[in-house]
Amino acid sequence: MRLDYLPVFLAAGMGIVLIYSLIIHTQTILQLPGEDSISAVDTNTASIENFVSKSALSVSQIAGFHLFGNSKVTGTKLVTPTVAPETRLKLTLFGVVAAKDNATGNAGDARAIIAGPDGKAKSIPVGGQIPGGAQLKEIYADRVILMRNGAFETLKLPKEKLSDKEIINRNIE
Repeated sequence: MRLDYLPVFLAAGMGIVLIYSLIIHTQTILQLPGEDSISAVDTNTASIENFVSKSALSVSQIAGFHLFGNSKVTGTKLVTPTVAPETRLKLTLFGVVAAKDNATGNAGDARAIIAGPDGKAKSIPVGGQIPGGAQLKEIYADRVILMRNGAFETLKLPKEKLSDKEIINRNIE
């Protein structure tokens, strides 16, 4: 016998096994009538009805299963932008102390020295009120972000250099 016919015989044998397994699985899935298939269907129907009557679930019980995970939304935080349009308030930013507490991520001791329209400068912490009805939200090395009437605005350090004499003559509280 030559080995040239071996792949043909193996393919034919695998084909016969495949057809046989398809017939068996089709009968199992479709429950074709046979001697014991009717009693099996009756038993299965009775057990399904028994299961459904014992385990009727309400919508709240199903929701309690957390099928898609358990969300832990504790609240929403307003994200302060790093870039905002310049404010139109008559304010002057004289200096900033940008600081961030690495442990908590809070602004810590960060403060901004801001003068209102009257020219009096005040040291204001993050969250503090600024003349003109604005609130100080963020402090950066060259600017601060304010919130006024629900909108974010930027107040930048002046570009011109103030002399030491001008800085000393300012009335800082």
